[in-house]
Amino acid sequence: MTTQLTVSYEVARQRARQLLLSFPGEWQSILPSSEDESWRKVDLSSVPWDALSNLLASYQSPTVNCQLEGPHTVPPADEKERLLAALAEYSEIEDHLIQPEEPRNEPAAFLRRNVFTLINLAFSNPVVLVAEQGNRLTIRHLPSDSLFLPCTVIRVPGGVEATVVEEFPDDASALRSGNTVLIVEEGARLRYTQVRHDGESAHFHHVRFLVERDAYVEAGLLQSGGSVGKTFYQASMLGTGAEFHGKALYSGREGQVFHLEMGVQHLADHSVSSLLYKTVMTDHSHTVFLGNLEIPAGVRKVNSHQLNHNLILSKRARAESRPWLVIRAEDVACEHGATVGELDEDALFFLQSRGLPEEEARRLMIQGFFEEVLGQMPLTDDEKEDFRLRSF
Repeated sequence: MTTQLTVSYEVARQRARQLLLSFPGEWQSILPSSEDESWRKVDLSSVPWDALSNLLASYQSPTVNCQLEGPHTVPPADEKERLLAALAEYSEIEDHLIQPEEPRNEPAAFLRRNVFTLINLAFSNPVVLVAEQGNRLTIRHLPSDSLFLPCTVIRVPGGVEATVVEEFPDDASALRSGNTVLIVEEGARLRYTQVRHDGESAHFHHVRFLVERDAYVEAGLLQSGGSVGKTFYQASMLGTGAEFHGKALYSGREGQVFHLEMGVQHLADHSVSSLLYKTVMTDHSHTVFLGNLEIPAGVRKVNSHQLNHNLILSKRARAESRPWLVIRAEDVACEHGATVGELDEDALFFLQSRGLPEEEARRLMIQGFFEEVLGQMPLTDDEKEDFRLRSF
């Protein structure tokens, strides 16, 4: 499955840049609105927008921005152009980018919904790959000291079983705005994990899965750190028998904040999805989870559920969970649930009574809480241990 733009990707890219740079000194007017449910809880006031607008005006996309390890091919130019179309197609961008008139009257709402996607479209240098059968493909993005705008498009051909791990470093960039699109074709199977260690930069990332007939996806996210930002993990079930399972872990400490919005759009009969998000929060860290589900009228035999479990280790830490279900179809099975709790004192006492020091007992319980998700990630033992050490 590939999408074709009415105009070329390069024209769309230039139009996005033109749109953004036509608002010098007016960034507040095109930022996401607090009236938008997706952004209502995200505090963008600490981001240095004036400095960023100057950086964007002079920014040059790097020619090489990642390292690749594992089986893959680089598609020919015509296929690359078709794959790049997916970057613009899914967020209403195409309809707006091809309009010739100056963006002064109507586009404010559009820009507010898509400003970070547009920044990436306009200024990134996309990496476009075709995954191959075989061992794990690792995409290791390189750090930046100004703007960090990673962009990846991956096609998993029909019938291929692929494993992809995308790694993002802790860097000193002022703004991180990433975009990843994964096109999983008929009968393909994909295990994908994104590993992110966000520093003090403002970080925003969109990950989009386009899942075709009888395709199967396991999608993971491991996240630690971060001061302000938001991540979108979204899947579109495009064909009968499509299946998507999204799992995410976050650990927050001090004043770190993480907003995650996971969503599934079921556009085909007999499709299956699940979402599981777990957090461990300490000090005065804060997480907000939005779990979205959309099933249009006429779609049948859908099975979908989402769960969010939060482990709170201090009185000042906070975790919020908000499901958002839009179900217009009948003959579907859907459920959601969320918990916020502390370590089980009885279990902690039991471990201590068996000779474990309190700190070691607490660590063991936290590790057990994470393991349901971490244990299923296609990572090495050393990579999993690195995440544990960063987390608790």
